Amino acid sequence: MGTIYLNEEEYGGGGGSSQEVYTSTEEVVGQWTDGKPIYRQVLETTVTGTDARIDYTIPPIDRMIKFETAYIDPRPSAGSQYNTSGSDYVRAFLESNKWVILVGGSYPQRPLKVTTIFEYTKTTD
Repeated sequence: MGTIYLNEEEYGGGGGSSQEVYTSTEEVVGQWTDGKPIYRQVLETTVTGTDARIDYTIPPIDRMIKFETAYIDPRPSAGSQYNTSGSDYVRAFLESNKWVILVGGSYPQRPLKVTTIFEYTKTTD
């Protein structure tokens, strides 16, 4: 994945720099209340099937600040991590050096582009 820049003025964001950076590499994006740096990372994949367990080395997370997952499918429709409509759902989490994506209902029948953005502090800082 490349780097995506969002212009805060255009999108009405507040404070900080004029651009937010979203990239697949770990980036420092701010400072938490205890003075530790806040890191951001973006994970992207396409899932076809019931679920996916993608190898990913989990950083030494001290505090999870934000964990957001969204998807888009070819119908087109889109939703967030906890979107549920009957038995249709997409959920994501980090576990045992895996990025786990659980998919249910009618979603396994078509490819889903899944993105997770998470921000965290580290135990090593």
